[in-house]
Amino acid sequence: MAAALSGVMPAGVMINIFLGNKPLQSAYNISQTDFELLSKAMASVPLIQRKVIRDIATMQSLAHTGKEADFWRGVADGCDVQ
Repeated sequence: MAAALSGVMPAGVMINIFLGNKPLQSAYNISQTDFELLSKAMASVPLIQRKVIRDIATMQSLAHTGKEADFWRGVADGCDVQ
């Protein structure tokens, strides 16, 4: 999922800038695109993936008891999101 997301985000931006646009419109789209924000979004993909794993593990720890719950709590604690 994260690999697909990291490939689709920049492709979507490039399509938005260039597809079906004349040079003047493309130049305007480039000037209006927030590439810094795109960079931050791309860097956060692994963070999102860790959060999803932590959330699933937390739910599993609540659904189980004993050693199974301990295992899931350990998985959740190992996926700390900073």
